[in-house]
Amino acid sequence: MKKIYENPYSEGHPNAVKDWAKVLITPFEKVDQDMLDELADAADDWKVCACGNLCAAIPRTGDGQPLDRRLRALGRRFDGDVSDMMFTYTYRKYNTKKHYEDNQRAAIATHKAIEERAAEILTEMGLL
Repeated sequence: MKKIYENPYSEGHPNAVKDWAKVLITPFEKVDQDMLDELADAADDWKVCACGNLCAAIPRTGDGQPLDRRLRALGRRFDGDVSDMMFTYTYRKYNTKKHYEDNQRAAIATHKAIEERAAEILTEMGLL
């Protein structure tokens, strides 16, 4: 999987998340509002989202959206998953740790699916 992160599209962008997989497993007790706000903002930006962290060789539109429909749909789902993590934390008075962890698991699963699809695309392109 490491190859899918070589020469990332997001390289040099100041808001890039260096390792989505690592940050997504941060326990509920160790996150804070600022961290989750930053992650939600990054997940909503094609240049630095989980898809933006992938190899720049993956074909994209001018704003960074992957041309591949499946990868693009996964990127949109990932944005929603990370936003759900942020909102359940923001409104934790009304939500439980379990709600947050359910959303966290969804984001992790979507991130894994993004990695798998990226590997398929790069393999089809003869780069993996």
